[in-house]
Amino acid sequence: MDQENREGIGTIDYYYDGSGGMDAINWTNAISFTPNLAIGLSASYYFGKLEHTRKVMFPDSVFIYNSLVKEKIVLNGLFFEAGVQYYLPLNDGNTLGFGFQYGNKTKLSTGSDYLSLSFRGPEIYNNGTVDTIRVWTKEDNTIELPFSIGAGISWVKKDKLTIAADFRFENWKDFKFLNKDLNLSNKLSAAIGAEFIPESNNLSAYWKMVHYRMGFRYEHLGIKFADTELKEYAISVGFGLPLRRSKTFVNLGFELGQNGTIDKNLIQERYFRVMLGISIKESWFRKSKYY
Repeated sequence: MDQENREGIGTIDYYYDGSGGMDAINWTNAISFTPNLAIGLSASYYFGKLEHTRKVMFPDSVFIYNSLVKEKIVLNGLFFEAGVQYYLPLNDGNTLGFGFQYGNKTKLSTGSDYLSLSFRGPEIYNNGTVDTIRVWTKEDNTIELPFSIGAGISWVKKDKLTIAADFRFENWKDFKFLNKDLNLSNKLSAAIGAEFIPESNNLSAYWKMVHYRMGFRYEHLGIKFADTELKEYAISVGFGLPLRRSKTFVNLGFELGQNGTIDKNLIQERYFRVMLGISIKESWFRKSKYY
């Protein structure tokens, strides 16, 4: 809610409300053409519903009509991404890895319901609608999602050390939502991380087999308020904890981050995140052979 006071009118209250979101069904597959070269493709079907309500109220006057705008949008469409990965073997068990990813521009189909009306009093339904200004249902349109590109590089010393970095760009600056400019900016993200294993085969010293991890990421969020781009920073540490007599790992991570800014009366958030996961590397459904 926002509020302002105007001479000759009094208080004006602005209410904004929104709900809904987007979901996706994803299919991903990759093919290795050689031991060092692989190409992958990802297809996603997006679908969802968005509802927005905007209301302007004049609580100091019974002679000025209040206004309400309600909009419901149903979206769906396909999105494709492709990537390539190449590993370059070096001497002494070292390997350089290179990756590239591209996501194409995608058009989502939309169907819109729109209602605009004016009314008197503090409540619409208790006091009755004064006038319906504009209404339509099931208007078909399209929304174009922007392209994205990404690249990464890694260096691996087998069973000892891995260092990797990646970069991603998404072209949101020219994005329009149903021909409305949302004043977005391009999304940029960069991350670097490392994993260290003291001794991968030392079964007598558990903590020497633990995978120790550390990383840092930086991101332009693609959102602007008060002509200011919002950014996010985060640093993380983690541990890959091996289960005894198994190739499975329990992964534990901690992240400390900050996004936003306090400039121009905006909001800054600091957060601490705990992450827990499991990597199963067992051999299942293997048929035993007897001789």
